[in-house]
Amino acid sequence: MSKEKVFIRPIDQETTSTRFILYNKNTHPIGSHSVDFTQFYPQTGWVEHDPMEILERVRICMSKAIGKATVNGYNVDGGLKDILFFGCDFILSDFIKNCCM
Repeated sequence: MSKEKVFIRPIDQETTSTRFILYNKNTHPIGSHSVDFTQFYPQTGWVEHDPMEILERVRICMSKAIGKATVNGYNVDGGLKDILFFGCDFILSDFIKNCCM
């Protein structure tokens, strides 16, 4: 098992779920997690989401993926300090920076 630093792909925020995948420097997945979130239908043809619920799902996915990578021997002891964000949706990345960092 490796003690190398790890990198991630962007948080995958889909219509019904959040997914987070950690990759090593060779782009092999080393930890991931996905979780659904609540859909609200205020009118026919409309769907809305609670941004705070989405943020909580992002935190859960990140924590679980980091835990899985750590168990597999990867150096994520520093948590988010060891993770490189890239390609993240502008609005979502701004939201994460303002709420979490």
